[in-house]
Amino acid sequence: MTKRMRLMHEITRLKKELIKTAKSNQYNFNHPEVVHISKHLDHLIIQLMREDRQRESFSK
Repeated sequence: MTKRMRLMHEITRLKKELIKTAKSNQYNFNHPEVVHISKHLDHLIIQLMREDRQRESFSK
């Protein structure tokens, strides 16, 4: 499995976890658990974007 595929898989998993956690906390987006997962998800999305940009520059 490539790095990009692992990132995509983890992002998908975290999106589901974020939805579940937000729902279980009455959609309080300021709840510490929701914020923690959201920040982790943001970090992974940025990694994926950097990976894609790097792949793009190599293919030119």
